[in-house]
Amino acid sequence: MKSYREQFVEHYIKVEEPYDNKKGYKTKYVYCGPWYMWNVAPHMLIRKKCTLGVAGAINLFLFILCAVQYADVNRALLVETPATLSVIALIFEALGIVQFCAAKSRITESSFQDIGMKLRIAPLAHALLLFLTAAFGIYYLLYVAFTRVSLFVLTGFVVCAGLSLFIYREYRSLPHRSEKNTIRKELLSQENELPEQVV
Repeated sequence: MKSYREQFVEHYIKVEEPYDNKKGYKTKYVYCGPWYMWNVAPHMLIRKKCTLGVAGAINLFLFILCAVQYADVNRALLVETPATLSVIALIFEALGIVQFCAAKSRITESSFQDIGMKLRIAPLAHALLLFLTAAFGIYYLLYVAFTRVSLFVLTGFVVCAGLSLFIYREYRSLPHRSEKNTIRKELLSQENELPEQVV
């Protein structure tokens, strides 16, 4: 996979336009790489964004609710460790959902890859860590101390894991396509009107 610097060099062109300043021009970088878009009807994309947004919000709320409970199982090191690690995955999952919901109809390649990485890896990691949490928690309930609060916490974590798997499946099932960006040709055709263009 290319680095962000390599992608930037490949997908952006430096353009200097006339401007009323000391230099007489201003510099801007124009995206010329391929556009990416989700290949569904606009109303279906909005529905998908709403679905993932609601699922992500419920997941976040339920996880916090379970994590702050004063329960024996939340203080057991074997249970607490994977649950704490899952917070990192949950944060990336939430960021990916926010980016996806805020994305325009077409986005840059780097933005598309960033959203895809977050919504394909983070939900799976979150689910796996919470299933481990639940497995260790069940062992704790059976052999150390059983309380209703601890059972509620573990049940909530399992539901959170299920929601993360749902988010992963919903995003993965979303078809996408790329489209050639014509801006480079347009700028080249206008090069006589621009004082300078560096590709």
